[in-house]
Amino acid sequence: MSRRTGQNGHIEKSGRWFVVRYWKDIPGQDRRLHVRERICPISGHGLLSKSERKRKAREIIQASGADSAEYFKEVVKQDTGVTFREQSKIWLAQLQSRKRKPIRESYAVTIQGALDKWILPAIGNIPLANVDNLSVKP
Repeated sequence: MSRRTGQNGHIEKSGRWFVVRYWKDIPGQDRRLHVRERICPISGHGLLSKSERKRKAREIIQASGADSAEYFKEVVKQDTGVTFREQSKIWLAQLQSRKRKPIRESYAVTIQGALDKWILPAIGNIPLANVDNLSVKP
């Protein structure tokens, strides 16, 4: 989520209008829409300066809610999925059965020991999607 917050959008000319373009998540889909909304006319009554256009663009994006954490959690499927503990078992089994340079049983026992003693008690039950720098630091 941290890389999706704080959109400023991209201001461009479209016909006789300045528009702001930004990304918006669509419920139930992996792809996002590149949305366009009008800011002000290019000339005449209602024309805004460059700094005013930037401010209004940020207001439009905030009003749409496209960059809020609540909207992200609502729209993007938050699948808890597999835990770190389950994935570590799968990973260790794949290390032993891969074709190119598989690890030996004695080394797998050493890795499993380190996992059991240090890593799994701290972060073993956390969903794999939620394991990040903040959860690993302690």
